[in-house]
Amino acid sequence: VAGGTMPLELGELLLPSGPSDVDFGCTCPDEGWPCRHAAALVTVIADRLEDDPTLLLTLRGIDLDTLIGGVDQGVEVDDDTADWFGDDAVLPALPRPAVVPATQDLNPVHLRAALRAITPDEDAARRAVSDLDALYRALAGE
Repeated sequence: VAGGTMPLELGELLLPSGPSDVDFGCTCPDEGWPCRHAAALVTVIADRLEDDPTLLLTLRGIDLDTLIGGVDQGVEVDDDTADWFGDDAVLPALPRPAVVPATQDLNPVHLRAALRAITPDEDAARRAVSDLDALYRALAGE
Protein backbone atom coordinates (compact mmCIF):
# COMPACT_ATOMS: atom_id res chain seq x y z
CA VAL A 1 0.00 0.00 0.00
CA ALA A 2 2.77 2.43 0.89
CA GLY A 3 4.23 2.00 -2.61
CA GLY A 4 1.02 3.28 -4.24
CA THR A 5 -0.37 -0.12 -5.15
CA MET A 6 -3.18 -2.04 -3.51
CA PRO A 7 -2.58 -5.72 -2.67
CA LEU A 8 -5.40 -7.87 -4.04
CA GLU A 9 -6.18 -9.26 -0.57
CA LEU A 10 -6.59 -5.77 0.90
CA GLY A 11 -8.64 -4.57 -2.06
CA GLU A 12 -11.04 -7.48 -1.57
CA LEU A 13 -11.58 -6.38 2.04
CA LEU A 14 -12.05 -2.67 1.29
CA LEU A 15 -13.94 -2.66 -2.01
CA PRO A 16 -17.61 -3.56 -2.43
CA SER A 17 -18.05 -7.10 -3.73
CA GLY A 18 -21.05 -6.24 -5.90
CA PRO A 19 -23.83 -3.73 -6.64
CA SER A 20 -25.78 -4.79 -3.55
CA ASP A 21 -22.92 -3.51 -1.35
CA VAL A 22 -23.29 0.04 -2.71
CA ASP A 23 -26.12 2.38 -1.81
CA PHE A 24 -26.66 5.94 -2.98
CA GLY A 25 -28.72 8.77 -1.60
CA CYS A 26 -29.50 11.91 -3.54
CA THR A 27 -32.27 14.49 -3.30
CA CYS A 28 -32.50 15.05 -7.06
CA PRO A 29 -35.74 14.18 -8.86
CA ASP A 30 -33.98 11.61 -11.11
CA GLU A 31 -35.80 8.30 -10.66
CA GLY A 32 -32.95 6.20 -12.09
CA TRP A 33 -30.66 4.14 -9.88
CA PRO A 34 -28.10 5.34 -9.49
CA CYS A 35 -29.06 8.87 -10.42
CA ARG A 36 -26.73 10.79 -12.72
CA HIS A 37 -25.11 12.55 -9.72
CA ALA A 38 -24.25 9.30 -7.96
CA ALA A 39 -23.00 7.78 -11.22
CA ALA A 40 -20.77 10.82 -11.83
CA LEU A 41 -19.43 10.62 -8.29
CA VAL A 42 -18.61 6.92 -8.66
CA THR A 43 -16.85 7.65 -11.96
CA VAL A 44 -14.70 10.39 -10.40
CA ILE A 45 -13.85 8.18 -7.41
CA ALA A 46 -12.92 5.27 -9.72
CA ASP A 47 -10.64 7.56 -11.75
CA ARG A 48 -8.95 8.87 -8.63
CA LEU A 49 -8.54 5.37 -7.17
CA GLU A 50 -6.98 4.20 -10.42
CA ASP A 51 -4.39 6.98 -10.12
CA ASP A 52 -3.82 6.48 -6.38
CA PRO A 53 -5.20 3.27 -4.82
CA THR A 54 -4.20 4.46 -1.34
CA LEU A 55 -7.13 6.92 -1.49
CA LEU A 56 -9.32 3.89 -0.76
CA LEU A 57 -7.87 3.90 2.74
CA THR A 58 -8.80 7.59 3.12
CA LEU A 59 -12.35 6.85 1.96
CA ARG A 60 -12.55 4.17 4.65
CA GLY A 61 -11.22 6.59 7.30
CA ILE A 62 -7.84 4.86 7.61
CA ASP A 63 -4.64 6.90 7.84
CA LEU A 64 -1.81 5.10 6.04
CA ASP A 65 0.87 6.26 8.51
CA THR A 66 -1.23 5.12 11.47
CA LEU A 67 -1.86 1.78 9.76
CA ILE A 68 1.84 1.24 9.10
CA GLY A 69 2.71 2.40 12.63
CA GLY A 70 0.21 -0.04 14.09
CA VAL A 71 1.68 -2.92 12.09
CA ASP A 72 5.24 -1.93 13.05
CA GLN A 73 4.35 -1.76 16.74
CA GLY A 74 2.25 -4.91 16.74
CA VAL A 75 -0.80 -3.07 18.12
CA GLU A 76 -3.55 -5.49 19.08
CA VAL A 77 -7.19 -4.58 18.55
CA ASP A 78 -9.75 -5.50 21.18
CA ASP A 79 -12.55 -7.04 19.11
CA ASP A 80 -15.16 -6.10 21.72
CA THR A 81 -14.49 -2.36 21.51
CA ALA A 82 -13.35 -1.97 17.89
CA ASP A 83 -15.23 0.60 15.85
CA TRP A 84 -16.06 -1.82 13.04
CA PHE A 85 -18.35 0.57 11.16
CA GLY A 86 -16.21 3.68 11.52
CA ASP A 87 -18.76 5.62 13.59
CA ASP A 88 -15.92 7.37 15.42
CA ALA A 89 -13.68 7.81 12.37
CA VAL A 90 -12.40 11.31 11.72
CA LEU A 91 -12.23 11.91 7.98
CA PRO A 92 -9.91 14.45 6.37
CA ALA A 93 -11.35 17.67 5.00
CA LEU A 94 -12.60 17.37 1.44
CA PRO A 95 -10.67 19.30 -1.22
CA ARG A 96 -12.39 22.30 -2.71
CA PRO A 97 -13.59 21.24 -6.16
CA ALA A 98 -12.71 23.27 -9.21
CA VAL A 99 -15.61 25.37 -10.44
CA VAL A 100 -16.60 24.56 -13.99
CA PRO A 101 -19.82 26.31 -15.01
CA ALA A 102 -22.18 24.02 -16.88
CA THR A 103 -21.93 26.29 -19.90
CA GLN A 104 -18.24 25.37 -20.21
CA ASP A 105 -18.75 21.70 -19.35
CA LEU A 106 -21.65 21.06 -21.73
CA ASN A 107 -21.65 20.92 -25.49
CA PRO A 108 -22.55 24.52 -26.46
CA VAL A 109 -24.54 23.33 -29.49
CA HIS A 110 -26.90 21.32 -27.27
CA LEU A 111 -27.15 24.13 -24.71
CA ARG A 112 -28.06 26.71 -27.36
CA ALA A 113 -30.60 24.29 -28.90
CA ALA A 114 -32.22 23.85 -25.48
CA LEU A 115 -32.29 27.62 -24.94
CA ARG A 116 -33.76 28.22 -28.39
CA ALA A 117 -36.54 25.78 -27.51
CA ILE A 118 -37.70 28.18 -24.81
CA THR A 119 -36.89 31.45 -26.60
CA PRO A 120 -36.41 32.15 -30.32
CA ASP A 121 -34.52 35.37 -29.52
CA GLU A 122 -30.72 34.88 -29.91
CA ASP A 123 -29.96 37.80 -27.55
CA ALA A 124 -32.09 36.21 -24.85
CA ALA A 125 -30.23 32.89 -25.36
CA ARG A 126 -26.87 34.68 -24.97
CA ARG A 127 -28.09 36.40 -21.81
CA ALA A 128 -29.27 33.03 -20.47
CA VAL A 129 -25.80 31.55 -21.01
CA SER A 130 -24.26 34.53 -19.22
CA ASP A 131 -26.79 34.21 -16.38
CA LEU A 132 -26.03 30.49 -16.06
CA ASP A 133 -22.29 31.23 -15.80
CA ALA A 134 -22.94 33.81 -13.09
CA LEU A 135 -25.27 31.45 -11.23
CA TYR A 136 -22.76 28.58 -11.20
CA ARG A 137 -20.00 30.91 -10.00
CA ALA A 138 -22.27 32.29 -7.25
CA LEU A 139 -23.16 28.76 -6.14
CA ALA A 140 -19.44 28.00 -5.90
CA GLY A 141 -18.89 31.06 -3.72
CA GLU A 142 -16.84 32.97 -6.25
